Amino acid sequence: MEELSKLLFELSNEDRLRILNVLRESPAKLTALASTLDLTVQETSRHLSRMTKADLIQKGSDGAYFITAYGSQLQEILPPLSFLIKNQEYFMTHTMSNLPREFISRIGDLVNAELTDNAIVLFQHVDSLISRAIEYVWILSDQALSSTFPLLEQSLERGVEFKVVLPADIEVPKLPEEMLPDFSKYRGNLMEPRHLEKVSHVVILSESEAILALPDLDGRLDYLGFRIEDSIGLHWCHDLFVHFWDIANPVALG
Repeated sequence: MEELSKLLFELSNEDRLRILNVLRESPAKLTALASTLDLTVQETSRHLSRMTKADLIQKGSDGAYFITAYGSQLQEILPPLSFLIKNQEYFMTHTMSNLPREFISRIGDLVNAELTDNAIVLFQHVDSLISRAIEYVWILSDQALSSTFPLLEQSLERGVEFKVVLPADIEVPKLPEEMLPDFSKYRGNLMEPRHLEKVSHVVILSESEAILALPDLDGRLDYLGFRIEDSIGLHWCHDLFVHFWDIANPVALG
């Protein structure tokens, strides 16, 4: 534990993390690093000395510093910590503990996700996602999201593919008949519904963006969560949806 404490102390300094990021791209000499990071040469030298003693970096024969294999591998585990620290308040009241383990280990892929701590705003993002989708919209949700039905129908008319995973005991809110689209005519073509015994997460994604909401500490979904637009984060959401899609049961549309 003492060694871990020492390492965490070295990594707790923002300037040292910035140095690691620069050296990960290419080796650099002291003065170049100081200039790039807008630090004094003295400050930079002090950081480099500490990082060298911790085996995070080494100095080459040409005077340029480079990241060690050990330092490079440590960097691989920093994004998950960065994601949690960046969204500390969210994770004081929400949990990822019931995600499949492989996705917890990859949670750093969401480091660029944008937190939305207002459910109304998150639903607005969902509407926008559905409206802008060109190829597909995949939905994993604990509720039918009836407010999106008109947008879903418009997207289906445009040829957008939909995959939907809902709880087995889902109850669709009663709506006036004219507001309830006949999704059955798209069944087997553009609309594929499946059911899970229980849905504990919200994942809504298209080819260009995604929405993710995790449960609160009591296991309830309050639709506070994240908007993801970068390719790595989208790949994480894509894989998570596919995980649940593959274990869900096909159902008929009425």
